[in-house]
Amino acid sequence: MNHEDQDFEEFLRGFEPRRPRPLPVTASESFHWRRFVAAAVLLAIAGSLTWIAISRRARRPIDRSALIERRSREVPANQLSPLELTRIALDDSRKFDSEMDELAPQTLPCCEGPRSSLAPLAKE
Repeated sequence: MNHEDQDFEEFLRGFEPRRPRPLPVTASESFHWRRFVAAAVLLAIAGSLTWIAISRRARRPIDRSALIERRSREVPANQLSPLELTRIALDDSRKFDSEMDELAPQTLPCCEGPRSSLAPLAKE
């Protein structure tokens, strides 16, 4: 077995290593014009969309009287604003309790009825 190893070693010595060739280098472009064109197109699209959005907003006038009227319809006249309720709570706690008792039927959900989710809690 030792003889076979020596023969194999002699066989391997018959080969001479040679230097590997350098890897092929692809020519790189110093100016990537495709990327430049793509960036310019994206910039143009973003700019035009911004301009369209700004011009549409500027053309649409805001009718402030209609806005105030719509908001006044949403809040009933007898309902106090949160700022007024805060002032009442800081000044007079009894008056605040009475105001909250008056507002409760209008603002809190009804717990009466068979389909009410609060009915089981109201029984307790």
